[in-house]
Formats: sequence, C-alpha cells, structure tokens
Amino acid sequence: MVLNVKPKTLVRILAGIIVCLTITHFVSQYLKHVGGYTHQWGLERQFNLVNEANLPAWYSAVALLLSALLLSVVAGRERRAGGRDAWHWTGLAVIFFYLSLDEAAQIHEMMTAFDGLHPTGIFYYSWVIVGVAFVGLIGLCYLGFLTRLPVTTRWTFVSAGSLYVAGALGIEMLEARYHYVSHTWTDLSYALLVGVEEPLEMSGIALFIYGISSYLARSGGTLSIRFVEDSSQPYPLSSTPAVHTVHHTDRSAA
Repeated sequence: MVLNVKPKTLVRILAGIIVCLTITHFVSQYLKHVGGYTHQWGLERQFNLVNEANLPAWYSAVALLLSALLLSVVAGRERRAGGRDAWHWTGLAVIFFYLSLDEAAQIHEMMTAFDGLHPTGIFYYSWVIVGVAFVGLIGLCYLGFLTRLPVTTRWTFVSAGSLYVAGALGIEMLEARYHYVSHTWTDLSYALLVGVEEPLEMSGIALFIYGISSYLARSGGTLSIRFVEDSSQPYPLSSTPAVHTVHHTDRSAA
C-alpha cells in the first residue's frame, strides 16, 4: 500500500488542529476565570495549554516525533548517497526525538543547575539559560548546513525555527518574569501568555514538517516499512501436516 501525502494538505491539517486547540484553550480559560466554571466536564483540564499530560501536549509530542521520523528518512538517504550533510540530518533527528520525549516526560523542568544562583526576572525558570546556550550552539553548528540547503527549504527552516524559539524561549521568559513578579502561574494573565507561547511552538513545528515533507517531495523521498522473517526462524511455521512423498526407489526397497 502506498500513501501519497501532499505537504500543503498535511500542513493545512496541522494548522487546523492548532487553531482548534488554541481556541478551545482561550474559551476554557474565559469560562474558568471570568465565568467561574472551574470543572467544565474536563474541558479545561484537557485543553488548558498550561497543563501537561493532556491533549495539546500529546499533539505536540506526536508532531515532534513525526519531525524526527521525517528527518531520519532524509538522513538515511543522505548516508546511502554519501552526502556530506548526513550527520547534520541525523543530528536534527536526534534533537527532535529528544524534544518529543521532553514534551511527553517534562525533562527540561527537572533542570535545576542554576537554581542555586537564585535567578530572577526572565531567568526565573533557570532551564531557559541552558536553552539559550543550546540554541546558540546549534545555530553556529548548522550555519554551513543551512547555506547548502535549497533556498526555499532554508528559509522555511529558518522561519520555523524562529517561531519555535520565539515561543519556547521568548514567551517563556516573559512567563518567568510574570511568575516571579506576581508569584502565581494560575491566573488568567499567565494563561493568556501560554496561549501565545504554545501556538507559536506548534506553528513552528508544523512549518518545519512542511519544509521537510516538501524537501522529500521534490527529491522523490518515500517512507516504507516491510516486515521480514526473523533470521532465527528460517522456515515459516505451518499447521498443515507434512506429506511424505513416496518415490520409485522407496517402493523398490519395500
């Protein structure tokens, strides 16, 4: 079976999901903080972008994992062709796999290396210090890689990365400062900030997926899975009893 995927159709589907998740977040927060409806039959719990382990978090983890999978396809093809950027594509696949894992397991929130310095303001969430350094390092390592990409792919990647970093670090720093000043992260203002941060991250990933899938489409990239027999079981198992064929020499011997 071959499934043909058009990059524009794919990104439209992802954009539709992002819009629905964003609208539902704002509606649930309005009902909670303005209307006084705290439970909402689970609506606020499942669609609050501030929360973890809910539907928006699951979507983000899946989108990041899809990015890692597509990057792995490109990396594998580059290795087979002896391309000079095979390791760059592989590195991106590993990074996005980690980001998917982090989205699901909240690993970055366990980073407390700078907590002893008692950071304040925009660095109140001390993990962003590591995040800023990591983004700068990756930017330097991938400058040459970006220049070797096709122009359309290059600027799609740059735009996608800018959106993602603007949300994951830029708005996150504003949230950190607000949390530090107001001593709360459960009010409407904080929820509104997150309502900007998360859609920016999701949009960045959706645009990045569009960039990778378009790159694969232009170069004839395909993804296929084939199941093969286990090498330790050379013969297929069968419930049909074996049939002994009597040859002429057998009858003569009898």
